[in-house]
Amino acid sequence: MTIDSGDTGCLRALAQALGHPPPFTIEELERIETLVVQGAQDLSLIEPCKGLTSLRVVGSELEGCYSFTELPNLRRLELHATVIHSLKAMSMCDNLERLELLFTSAETADFLYGLPSWKHAVLQGNPWIERTRGFLIEESMRPETIVDLCCSREWETSRTLWERVGATCGMLGGRYSLVVRPGLPRFTSNAFDALALQSETVDSALRAEDFTLEGLFQRRADRVVAPDLGAIAAWRTVGHADDARRWIAGSTLDGDDKAALLRFVERFPQLVYYRLAEPAIERMEKNNEAPLPASYRELQKTLASWFPHLLPYQAPVRLGALPGGTPRGDRVDSISYMLGLRGYSSEQEAVLKAGGFFIIGLSVEQPQSTLALRAKDGGIYEYSEEDLIDAMLDERPIEGVMYRTFPSYAAMLDRVVAVLPQELEPIQAVGS
Repeated sequence: MTIDSGDTGCLRALAQALGHPPPFTIEELERIETLVVQGAQDLSLIEPCKGLTSLRVVGSELEGCYSFTELPNLRRLELHATVIHSLKAMSMCDNLERLELLFTSAETADFLYGLPSWKHAVLQGNPWIERTRGFLIEESMRPETIVDLCCSREWETSRTLWERVGATCGMLGGRYSLVVRPGLPRFTSNAFDALALQSETVDSALRAEDFTLEGLFQRRADRVVAPDLGAIAAWRTVGHADDARRWIAGSTLDGDDKAALLRFVERFPQLVYYRLAEPAIERMEKNNEAPLPASYRELQKTLASWFPHLLPYQAPVRLGALPGGTPRGDRVDSISYMLGLRGYSSEQEAVLKAGGFFIIGLSVEQPQSTLALRAKDGGIYEYSEEDLIDAMLDERPIEGVMYRTFPSYAAMLDRVVAVLPQELEPIQAVGS
């Protein structure tokens, strides 16, 4: 028996995998182990690929996923920028271990209940309903699974965008923000329609009563991109505490910083950690318009952050001490900090850059307090924005209002006593 007709997207994929055009024999289809399908509307042609272990579907529109159940050896499934009207049958993919749903139409994930073998799910840019979002947050904290999930703010924007115009948005790989219209392309000649836009830009556009997706693509034609979603997702490596310990041990951080990070992980073993690859760090530098300190770069490659989070910032943390003589040291019990690299306000940018300071944390409550990493010595400095402005107005050196509180970023994490997720109960440090 041979196959020589059917869905054009599947035929192209099979031809590329086998190295020749149709017809294809069943015997050679059964030997295919990895397949990438683009622009498909019916996957029944791949059902004879019984040896398939890895499948990626890109820019496609599918009624359901029954074809996946005909692939008994499938262990890795990636659906990128794809519309799929029903995922129910996926619960019968008994050997599926890793799942990527990136910027798809998926609104529910009930199928995960029935997957006996799954261990890792990357679920970015999907318009989940609220019930599913809550379920996935709970799943993300299970020690036996890894769930790479977007933050609540991006989920809310993506959900609104989906309900308004059938598109999704989110930040992929820790640093790449996208708007994607899942399915066959309508506005571009790429594999799927995508714009490189921040969620804040999308929020602003959605406030217009006459907002349309076509209009957004026309106005922001300079932001049209053709990203490899899987490659960008790989910028972020996610793992549990044991993985984090291995990352730390294999890093080039100095001994004190390694020990500090290991103590942090020991005190918060229930968190899910992640590190960033070089492309994500380069993107951070591009957005920051300045090279990052070497110590901070190495930290991002070792232990960048943890889940649950508020991308691009970490969930607020509370510090057990704020040394260094800062006037706010006696208020540390009432201050939590949102950590993560930030931009500068226009009036302070020049003076902070001249001093080699990078803002890496802001207080959530009053009194106002800012944390900055100094490139010269790698230390963490605490200051009040009000004190900084006064020093600038008086033309005094800003060093007089910058208090060196920790010798490094890792040393600061070593003093964290609680992580305060937005969508979960506070997580207290073990032994605190």
